Amino acid sequence: MEKETDLKRSVPVVLFNVDRRDRLVDYAVCHSDHECGDYLLQQAELALGGAYVPNESVFCLADAERTDNGLPELLDDYIRKSDIRELPSFDLRSLTFIHETTEGGLPEGMWAILEKTEQLLDDPDTRKALEAYHGYHERRENSMPERTVSAVRTDKGVLLFDDSGRGLQCLESYLQYHADRYFSPELHGLRRAGMNSSPKRRIICPIPLSPASVRQPSVPCTRTGRRSGGLSRPSACMPRTRRTKSPP
Repeated sequence: MEKETDLKRSVPVVLFNVDRRDRLVDYAVCHSDHECGDYLLQQAELALGGAYVPNESVFCLADAERTDNGLPELLDDYIRKSDIRELPSFDLRSLTFIHETTEGGLPEGMWAILEKTEQLLDDPDTRKALEAYHGYHERRENSMPERTVSAVRTDKGVLLFDDSGRGLQCLESYLQYHADRYFSPELHGLRRAGMNSSPKRRIICPIPLSPASVRQPSVPCTRTGRRSGGLSRPSACMPRTRRTKSPP
C-alpha cells in the first residue's frame, strides 16, 4: 500500500470493496484511523463467515469529491474508468490470513494493519504460507460442485444468494427485514415465500438488503474480544455463521 502520508493527512477516507469482476460490493466513510481499522476488521470477519474468502480488494480513497448519497455512483465511476488501480489497497485474503494466524487477530487501526501486511512480504516462510492460503480459497471459490446457493421464492420471482460471507449476510438481512414487516400491506407478496438450497450453481449476490435501497454502506462495527489464534467472536454487525477452515 503506497501514498500513506497523503492518506494520513486526509479525512474522511472512503474504504470500498471491489470483487474480482470489478463490482462495488461494500463501502464506508471513515473519519479516523480507528474507524478504518474497524471497517477492515468487519470485512475480514464477514469473509470468514462464508464457505470461502472471496477474491476482493479494499481500496482507499482520500479527498472524495462527495460522501453523500451520490458516493456509490462516484465509486462506480472510478471503477468503470479503472482509476482505482492507482489507489492504495488491501487484499482481502491477506487481511483474513493475518486475522486467522496472528495472536489477537488484526491489530487496531488501519496503519497498524498496513504495517502487518507489509511484514508478510519480509518473511519467506510467511509469504509461502500466504500463497498457499490464497490458493486454497481460490480453489474453494471455483469448486462449483461444492458450492451452495440459497433461493428465496416469492410471488415476484426467485432471489438467489451464494455461500460467501456477504451472500449469507444478504440472505439473513433480507429474511429479517421481511420478518420484521410480515404484516405490512406493502410486503403481501411474500406470504407464500419458500426457501431451498442447491449446490450446483454459483451466484454472487450484491443485491439490496431491503426493497427500498439500492446499496447500503457498512454498518458501524463494534470491535469485540479476541480469542487466541486470531479468531474473533462474531461482532454485532455480523451474522452468526460458520467459519471456513483454512490450511495450516
